[in-house]
Amino acid sequence: MKTIETKVYTFDELKPEAKEKAREWYKELDTYDFLEEYMQELLLDLLAQNKIKCDSPKVMYSLSYCQGDGAMFEGVCEWGKYTATIKQSGHYYHYNSKDIEIVKTDTDEYAGDKIADAFEAEYVKICKELEKQGYNYIEAERSDENVDDNILANEYTFTESGKRFG
Repeated sequence: MKTIETKVYTFDELKPEAKEKAREWYKELDTYDFLEEYMQELLLDLLAQNKIKCDSPKVMYSLSYCQGDGAMFEGVCEWGKYTATIKQSGHYYHYNSKDIEIVKTDTDEYAGDKIADAFEAEYVKICKELEKQGYNYIEAERSDENVDDNILANEYTFTESGKRFG
């Protein structure tokens, strides 16, 4: 049998280089526990600002800093005298990955190209803002200050080099 002793440090006790390694470990967890809730609340606010009423809209996103990333939403929405049915299509979650059917609410007739184009412009504007704010959220979560606070709050411990212990 072999006994190995290891010195364990709190985050505050680490040297700057080790703190950086500990931060990188934490950032690799990629949990963003409240991102989905944040995006859903943001979507509801943006819809209200643009005078669009949707019953249970569903926000969808991929925010990994990769080609094809973005944000979008699905739902049946009321916009003035029109009803728009929005469905995700394809493999991506951005403003181009959707099918929109827009009809006059009272007759279910196609609303026309001019109205469809106007609604799509509003839709794209909302989706771009969702994407922008989603990335802002992630950047804030990954900030050194926020990471340090989370490491301290969770009382993680580390080896002298900054490797997570336990």
